[in-house]
Amino acid sequence: MPSPLIPPELGTVLLTRIWLFQVLISTPIALILGTCSFATLYDGYTSYVYEFCKYLGNTILAMGIIFIVLVQRKLVTGGSTFLSSATGRKFTFWCETVKAVLATGLWGWILLDAIFHDRNFWDRYPQWYTRRIICCCIAFIVLVLFWYPTVWYSHYSMKHHSDFPVEGQEEEEGGPARAGARVGERAPLLGNEAV
Repeated sequence: MPSPLIPPELGTVLLTRIWLFQVLISTPIALILGTCSFATLYDGYTSYVYEFCKYLGNTILAMGIIFIVLVQRKLVTGGSTFLSSATGRKFTFWCETVKAVLATGLWGWILLDAIFHDRNFWDRYPQWYTRRIICCCIAFIVLVLFWYPTVWYSHYSMKHHSDFPVEGQEEEEGGPARAGARVGERAPLLGNEAV
């Protein structure tokens, strides 16, 4: 359990809360598109190989985001101070970068599919084309709100934060632990004043 004297860093707390929203956004995408991929796998008459690859590829991208969040969450639970260490900040930056690339790939695939899909299909159902473009715009807004800020913050944290001593501790040559040890160096081991 972390010490009550050391409050958690606000950015780290916000980062872990944004991970929850990333999972809540990615899970329905993975479940729905995964189901659609199996439906197109067994529907050989009306489905095409592209549809199966599209659904399966987007499912893998969404599941990649969920997997990375679960790994990050496992490293944070149990009062771990991994995120506040230099190695933890670097690991967080790379995880956030990979998640942003996966989310951008997911958005890009949806956008390119909406733009370059079979024109005969869109001519028969023009309202679906409009809905797909609106969904791409909403997905871009979600991408900008929930994925890119985490990359920016983790990069900022990696570059500008170092392992500072806790306020109130003296900065001496031996570090915070050595400074605390010097306070009691002259005291007897058993606490007896009369030696």
